[in-house]
Amino acid sequence: MFRGAKPTVFIIDGDAAVRDSLGMLMECHGFVPRLYVSAAAFLSEPHPEPNSCLVVDGDLDGLNGLDLLAELHRRGVLTPAIVTSSGKMTECLRSAVARIGAVLLEKPYAPAALIAHVRRALN
Repeated sequence: MFRGAKPTVFIIDGDAAVRDSLGMLMECHGFVPRLYVSAAAFLSEPHPEPNSCLVVDGDLDGLNGLDLLAELHRRGVLTPAIVTSSGKMTECLRSAVARIGAVLLEKPYAPAALIAHVRRALN
C-alpha cells in the first residue's frame, strides 16, 4: 500500500494502556508507531518527518491536544492529525478541531475507524 519507508504514526496519550494498544494496532497495519506520554514530551523532540500523522488525545493533562496542534501550526508544522476525545462532542470542540485542520474521533471508537482515518491522513 505504501511506497518507500513505512509511514510513522505519532501517538500522544497520557494513558499507558491506550498508548501501547494503539502502538500495537499501528504496527499490525504496517505503520511505525512512536509513543509519547504528553504534548511536552512530543514537542521536546524534532518535528515530525514527512509521511507521518498524529493521533493525539484531546484530553491530555497539561498542554491538551488542541493546544499541541496549535503550537505545531505556530511552528509551521502541518502534520495531519486525528484528535480523540472522551468528552462530550460539542459544536465548539468540533469547530476548534476543524479550524486547525484535524479530524475528531470520539472515544470509544472502533479500531477500524481509526485505521481508516490514519490511512486518509497519510494519502
